[in-house]
Parts: sequence; C-alpha cells; structure tokens
Amino acid sequence: LSAWTSQDALMVSGKTLTARLPTLLELLAESLTGPALDKAELEREKTSRLTSIAQQADQPSTLLWKTTYELLYPGGHPYGSLLLGDEASVRKVQKADLD
Repeated sequence: LSAWTSQDALMVSGKTLTARLPTLLELLAESLTGPALDKAELEREKTSRLTSIAQQADQPSTLLWKTTYELLYPGGHPYGSLLLGDEASVRKVQKADLD
C-alpha cells in the first residue's frame, strides 16, 4: 500500500497478485474508513513534520513557493499554506482531533 496527498487530493493505491486482490481491497478500505493511530505514532509524525518544517525554512524554493501562494491565496485560504502546516498548528494537534 502507498498513499500521498496534495492540496486537494488524497491517493491511496496498492499492487498485488490477482489471487490476493480481495485482501488488498480490504486493507485499502480499512485504511480509509478506520485508520489506527496511537498516541506514540502521532507524536512521531508530529516530530517528523516539525523537523521538515524547520529544514524547509532554509530552502529558497520553499520560501518562494510559500510566499507566492500566500499572495495568490490570501486571507487564510487553505491553498495559501504549506501542506505540512506550520509549527504552531502541528504542535497543537491532539489524538482527539483525529478521532
């Protein structure tokens, strides 16, 4: 299974042998309808995002992208912010927010 996101899409896909297709479809359905995310896993993801945000702060291409989209989509429009979020928003996410 693999997954990715963009500003306006979520893609989940998988490859398998034909004989195992029913199992793959069950896993895909489960990952979309009942994902399991424990507190430790959430904290690992938050740490990973915070690290990425800090690393991107020094990258001219990211700064250009962020500034351009903030100008194109002002006033808190979702497209005006990075997919990773910002440090404040990542830090305040709690498990209950995702249940």
